[in-house]
Amino acid sequence: FAATLSTLSAFDPRRDAPSSLSGTGSKMLRVSFSACSLIVACLFCLVPTIPAWNVLFSKTFHLPRQVAAVPTSRPASLLQSKLMPARLLRDARSSPLSLRMGSVPGMTDAEVTLVDDLLCQRAVQNQLYYFQEFRDGFKRQWLECFYEHEGLLNFHGFGGLQVPASDYLSAMMESPPHVHEVRSSWGNRYTGGSKDNPYLQQQRFHTYNETIHPQKICKGIMEIREQVAKEWIEDIEFVKMEDAIFWHDFGVMEEQELQAPKNNLGADDEGAHMEERQTLFGVGISGNHQSTPLRLRTYDVLKKASSWVAVQKTLLKFSDQADDAEDWFRSLWEGGWREVLEESGPTGAADDFFRSLAAMPSRAAEGKVEGTLRMITPPDIARQVLEERQSVLQGWKEWLLTGEYLDRHTEIQRALLLRSLSDEVSGDRENQA
Repeated sequence: FAATLSTLSAFDPRRDAPSSLSGTGSKMLRVSFSACSLIVACLFCLVPTIPAWNVLFSKTFHLPRQVAAVPTSRPASLLQSKLMPARLLRDARSSPLSLRMGSVPGMTDAEVTLVDDLLCQRAVQNQLYYFQEFRDGFKRQWLECFYEHEGLLNFHGFGGLQVPASDYLSAMMESPPHVHEVRSSWGNRYTGGSKDNPYLQQQRFHTYNETIHPQKICKGIMEIREQVAKEWIEDIEFVKMEDAIFWHDFGVMEEQELQAPKNNLGADDEGAHMEERQTLFGVGISGNHQSTPLRLRTYDVLKKASSWVAVQKTLLKFSDQADDAEDWFRSLWEGGWREVLEESGPTGAADDFFRSLAAMPSRAAEGKVEGTLRMITPPDIARQVLEERQSVLQGWKEWLLTGEYLDRHTEIQRALLLRSLSDEVSGDRENQA
């Protein structure tokens, strides 16, 4: 506004005005410019103070918050604090191994929370995809705004759910119905011409009410959760196939296979690998109409999350064993790969991490004892992380087979039923009184 006033003060009607304008016309032009600038300045000062205009401006100019912009999400930060290396926890006089274990041996409560939240996140993303495909924009917008999950559909990673899965589903199950009035024009149907033709004398409108029932959406998400859980139980076995193909392609275990019997990461023969590759290519596209539409992307997120947990546990083992490879691997992890796996990004991040680690040559690094050198073998570290990932995925599979997530669904529906019965009894007592 100050820049506009300074420009107007420097305006000379005799010098800057067109020759066709008289002195009176130039003066009127200058006064008009000043009045318009004053009105615009007042509007920009007053609009933020008006609630209705504030909502309009936020709807018009506010970009949806990208979930990937969050540095460390709630589940990721929770699990990170539970799996922090022991040497960083010595000052707090606590050990991550003393954490209370979950229902599956080897899984902490924090890890169970991460898996349960990821299961719910992928179910919500599939539900958003259904709404998008069926052009149900109102329900999609409502679901995205529920607990501020704008942009969740395009988020490719873990930790995208802003609240624990149980709290998310319970709150949605207890939410009241939402009514929205839809007003659409039908000019081309009744009066001819295009729908937005401004020259139509009478443009007709059709108004109807659309009601959202959060309980129905919540039950749909629960059903998708159950379907995704069944897919994970199958897809975890595909990850084992991929690990066998990975070692076969890179040939990093030839010496181990010559000196020792084949372990669980070894390969059988080329024919078996060709069959496994064909099986992997069919993940999510088998055509039996039983898979969720985002199964292939969910499979990649599953590898991404399990690889992240495996790295954290491998670093914890290195710290407890005083392994000389800990400092080198930690610097590599913190130098960029951790951010790649934690944030949203393209598919194949976990595969790129292991491929890059296994392709690194051996190198000498300074040991923990001063004046000593230790030979670091990155392919061996990749093997240890992959073995840890298989252990992690096996624990996740066992947790899914326990059906604990189904028990949580039952608890949420039971709580809703008890609350409804309590409200009904309270209403009957008030009527009798």
